[in-house]
Amino acid sequence: MKQETIEEAKFVTVKIESATGEDLGKVSYIPLPNVDYVPKEETLEEAGKDYIENTMKFSFDSLDTKTQANRMLKCVEFGAKWQAERSYNEEEMIAFGEFIFKHTLLTHSKGVKNLFEQFKKK
Repeated sequence: MKQETIEEAKFVTVKIESATGEDLGKVSYIPLPNVDYVPKEETLEEAGKDYIENTMKFSFDSLDTKTQANRMLKCVEFGAKWQAERSYNEEEMIAFGEFIFKHTLLTHSKGVKNLFEQFKKK
């Protein structure tokens, strides 16, 4: 079985948006062969509401917990935006990966870690 190069890899990009349609960024990944996992397609707001209602046990319909649930949801949205701003985009990760593959002497773990630290966002 031939292994794909980074140039041949097929990225899947999923747009993340709130229920109101506000763009919260994108997430890209390379599907792994022989793995049937498909990310659930839902908005950040849907995932946040599900977590708040089913894990935290706060209801958006209850007069007692609606305000708290909405505050938690705002925190989830803020955290996602903050993380997206700190994350590398697809082009940056591809460029970094290509650099590593082209410079095989740097593939030693210490070399890669030092390079990543040098070029990471601050």
